Amino acid sequence: MTRDRFYLTAATDKSPIEYKCGEDMVFTVWAAKNFEGKAVYDKIKYRRIGDDDVVEEGEWDYSGGEPLVFKTKIMTPGFVFIHAWVEGENAEGVEHFLGGAGAEIEKLYPITEEPSIYGRFWSDTLADVEKCSLTPIEAKGARDDVRPGFRIYDMKIPSPYGRPVSGILSIPDGAEAGSLPIRLQLAGYGIHSAAKHINGSEIVFDMNANGIENMREPEYYSALAQDELKEYGLHERGDNPYESYFRTIIGRGLQALRYLRSLPEWNGRDITVCGTSQGGMQALNLAALDKTVTRCEVNKPWFCDRAAETVGRRRPNFCTDIPTDSFACFDGAVQARHIDCPVRVSAGLGDYVCPPSSVMAMFLALKTDQKEIEWIQGETHGSSLPIPVRYKFRG
Repeated sequence: MTRDRFYLTAATDKSPIEYKCGEDMVFTVWAAKNFEGKAVYDKIKYRRIGDDDVVEEGEWDYSGGEPLVFKTKIMTPGFVFIHAWVEGENAEGVEHFLGGAGAEIEKLYPITEEPSIYGRFWSDTLADVEKCSLTPIEAKGARDDVRPGFRIYDMKIPSPYGRPVSGILSIPDGAEAGSLPIRLQLAGYGIHSAAKHINGSEIVFDMNANGIENMREPEYYSALAQDELKEYGLHERGDNPYESYFRTIIGRGLQALRYLRSLPEWNGRDITVCGTSQGGMQALNLAALDKTVTRCEVNKPWFCDRAAETVGRRRPNFCTDIPTDSFACFDGAVQARHIDCPVRVSAGLGDYVCPPSSVMAMFLALKTDQKEIEWIQGETHGSSLPIPVRYKFRG
């Protein structure tokens, strides 16, 4: 339960996304908990790394409960990453702080270039999708007894590549023709079922990325993860996007949008694509390629500006084997240059699966001027502080 969490937290002396290059970033770090009582720890230790490749380490006597205060800076546009933890008799189970700050982040322009094959590759992919039938392979009823009032279907739809489009469709009971917007919910990396995302004011389709079956026993998914789909797409080689597993994922997403537009309940105007991590990567690709998309919402989008490490910015700590030239066609910072619709982004200052500098580069590359990004202090790819502190970029 949240009330039983012991954790480290930190604050900066100003907004962590508004520093200048060379300006002192002042961090105050302390052990917090959200119920009465006080535990004493011997030390707070910290480690600072950043887009400048500078490493700083330190420790603080915390036996008296006084917070650690330290300064750092970065001389070039970029982010610093702070990892802090406690040591001592009572330190076991105390959650680490993983966060950071950025300087002149409005100058973090993307490094990844659009490949010469981009136009032909996506034109061919869209043509393959258009050839697909929209007649469902399967549409099994999937009632939700806890939340009645919806028509819910476990769907399979023809796909241009390998496995079908697979997901769970939800439509409110009694919805009139032409009355509802569409929301396509896209999945993060992994082998799992689509979920029942129910909304009384939208058509919602939750698509699993791999075209596999939904609502199966756990052993079905673990067997795929250990064999046929083990680390799918992560160790590809070469520079041919036609052979990429991620082409099959984006192809399924494009086909899902075609099918959803055929539903009589769609209002003919509004389509939102959304997702976290790999789901964010898919959403950016679909918003770039399908001009019927009217809104894109991404959280911690994966696979942005993969060439950034060539100029010294932090590389992601997941999926490091993929060569940049293989996947520039799918890169969020490349696709951002083709997105016209409004985009909302949220990202973690402690997330180095999706490094902040790369996410910011994608944001700056967005063609649309209707865009916003929110940074969350203490947010990693899979965890957050009990009370997140959010900062909107106003550059």
